[in-house]
Amino acid sequence: MGMLDYDWDSLYVEAARYLKNYDEDIHVDTTTTRYDRGPQVDAILPLKGKKEVLKRLKSDKRIIVRRGYTENGVRFARLSLRCGINANA
Repeated sequence: MGMLDYDWDSLYVEAARYLKNYDEDIHVDTTTTRYDRGPQVDAILPLKGKKEVLKRLKSDKRIIVRRGYTENGVRFARLSLRCGINANA
């Protein structure tokens, strides 16, 4: 399967459900699509007071914690959720 063979809208919904189990403040970024040996859905997490959440996210094999950024004095982490054929999200 190639990048265009996936239903990205349903992947975004499933990724949002999966990531909300970690924290309600995680927002799926539907403006980007990433594909590296399978689809990956990007998300953003504001980091203030989220040290334990970030630690749990880093331990999840399906989540890649990418380099974050600062906007208006608020630090954000960028995440990618690996969505595979055998995965539910």
